[in-house]
Amino acid sequence: MLQVKNGDIYDDKMLADLIELQLHVVELVEFKKYSQELQRLQKQEELYHQVTEGMQKLESHAERINLLADKLEFEILQFQEIALEINQSYQAIQQPLELKTLGNDELKRFRCRPLNIWEVHYSKVPTVIRHNTGFVLTAKTIDLFKAQGELEFQKKIKAAQSRREAFESWLVQKK
Repeated sequence: MLQVKNGDIYDDKMLADLIELQLHVVELVEFKKYSQELQRLQKQEELYHQVTEGMQKLESHAERINLLADKLEFEILQFQEIALEINQSYQAIQQPLELKTLGNDELKRFRCRPLNIWEVHYSKVPTVIRHNTGFVLTAKTIDLFKAQGELEFQKKIKAAQSRREAFESWLVQKK
């Protein structure tokens, strides 16, 4: 049987094939959508995997940076401790002999101040801090004066102990 549609003539077989072809087109469109969604999900999974691996690498590097920063801070404090120990001798070498024979009051009048063997211009080390979902590379300040104060405090404690021991031995001798 022939049918007329939009001015075209179709028989039943052609009409059935056309309907079947339209169903296949709909299936292909559905499959294409499914395939695109699957590709999107796979890409998301790949990106998630890359981020996870990257975060682990960043964490590892952050730990190494912080370990190196701690070691650098320790070495800077050691440097400072040595410099403080030899600074008095260094300053004594710089003073002319005639100034060494003057009294404290006369020496103050000259206001000569010997140079230090070291100066502080930079006292920070890098450090990495974990912040929310990322990392912050920043600088940690080294408190050199705190370390210097602690060193002087330890020296004062040792001096006080020495005086106490000397006083106790003096008392023992007097008995």
